[in-house]
Amino acid sequence: MPKTEDRKDARSDARWPILLTASAGVLALLPVSLEIFWGTMPFAVIGGLTAVIVGALLLLPGVPFVMTRLERRRQRGKAAPLSDAIDDHRDRR
Repeated sequence: MPKTEDRKDARSDARWPILLTASAGVLALLPVSLEIFWGTMPFAVIGGLTAVIVGALLLLPGVPFVMTRLERRRQRGKAAPLSDAIDDHRDRR
């Protein structure tokens, strides 16, 4: 199996545990949020878990993509300019 297919399988397998665990925490805190004793604490925890879901499922998978694009740009900067390559080609004729 090619590397790209392995990565896609790994990404899809990793999403479910994150989503289910954070969703269970949010759903468990909903009854607690109705009690006056706890105040705003359950809402803060629910907001934090929601932010974790968004970060882990949407933002975190984008980090390797951004890093590889930056690395490619850095490698292009180290390469000789195109004008040098054209001059070398003309000199060989």
